[in-house]
Amino acid sequence: MRIVKYFGPPGTGKTRTLQDKVEERVKNGVLLPRIGYVSFTKGAAEVIRDRMGASEQDVRWFRTIHSACMSLLGIGRESVVTAGDYIAFREQTGMVVRTDEFDGWDEEKPLDFTPTKRAMELAAATQRDILEVIRDMPPHVNLTRGRVELFEEKWTAFKREHHKFDFTDMLTKFVETPTPMPVDELFLDEAQDLSVLQWMVFHELARDAKIVYMAGDDDQAIYPFIGGSEYGFLDHPCDEEIVLSKSYRVPAAIGEYADNIIKRVGHRKTKAVTWKEE
Repeated sequence: MRIVKYFGPPGTGKTRTLQDKVEERVKNGVLLPRIGYVSFTKGAAEVIRDRMGASEQDVRWFRTIHSACMSLLGIGRESVVTAGDYIAFREQTGMVVRTDEFDGWDEEKPLDFTPTKRAMELAAATQRDILEVIRDMPPHVNLTRGRVELFEEKWTAFKREHHKFDFTDMLTKFVETPTPMPVDELFLDEAQDLSVLQWMVFHELARDAKIVYMAGDDDQAIYPFIGGSEYGFLDHPCDEEIVLSKSYRVPAAIGEYADNIIKRVGHRKTKAVTWKEE
């Protein structure tokens, strides 16, 4: 497998570069249905379909990473956990799981298991021990091994009873029983945002691909606090590195100022960028 990495500082057109590459590969004889494209949104499939006059079947492997897992595992939309399931779970167990989990947690609410579920998700995403994850989180009455084990037991039983899968389940179950994406070439956008678990999934998706193109920017790896792998993209081995060096969005005054700050980071890819003249 050949791997090509595109480093794209802000405004340099990472996504556009990958989409142009897809179009180029098709013109060179690669069948569009044999190309996969993994991103964090569904927009890539729509762009390629419009640009190339393609059908939905042609771009069936242009998916989010969770959607790819669902398709290959045979999980239907009706099996995905919804807000209504959290309400049903609360009514059945008395345990509250809120969807506004980033609004802050009240340490004194003993029925709020939102931080408990978040700890479980972080442990899975980063492949760390749950107690290590808990130590890095704000204190809460339900962030103890006993409370985590109780919640996990109840939540797992609820999902099994109702034949439901949450987003973490899709990834962990895929890693347990992986099936490569049936493509010859695979594209990965915003690669700096993948978690350790998502990298494991992507490697399985890409197992049969002859070439992988991945684009990202290690300087924009800003999501370790929700499980992002800080150096997953930067340290990923490759056969070729390409730096997109022209920013069409960031004015020079801002880009140069930001450069003087980000260059203090010791472990990063150095990039000489020509910023927008404005």
